[in-house]
Amino acid sequence: MLRRPPSDDSRFESNMTPMIDIVFQLLIFFMCATKFRVLEGKLLAYLPKTMGSGRPDCVLRSELRIRLAFTPDSRTALSIGARTFPDVPTLESLVTSTVADHLRSGLPIFVLIDADPEVPLHDVVAVLDACKRARAPDVTFADAPPASQTR
Repeated sequence: MLRRPPSDDSRFESNMTPMIDIVFQLLIFFMCATKFRVLEGKLLAYLPKTMGSGRPDCVLRSELRIRLAFTPDSRTALSIGARTFPDVPTLESLVTSTVADHLRSGLPIFVLIDADPEVPLHDVVAVLDACKRARAPDVTFADAPPASQTR
């Protein structure tokens, strides 16, 4: 028996086209099936539910309520009472002077940040940072008004 040497035609060659097609189909499937979490605007914290809605201890101390409202032109409006502020540094200077006056006179004061749900989180954090730089001893967030009240 004579054996013939293997010829070059008998080597195994695989076709890679179907494998590339499957890989691309899997890639497209996972791209379409994946849900990305949106973290902007989400503050995962346990905030008090009854603070800032007229509790008895709020009457005994001075309250400095900072209101953050989202305007129709996609800006955040800052106000304390009827006075509005163009930016956070201007607001911070008033908070600093008010807190310093109360601390000098020995009167307790707390700062209440009352932000609309539509206000971007970075604006709320900027106001919170400004209150901390102003050395406000007690800073807290207001709860949402009852459904019967409108702003």
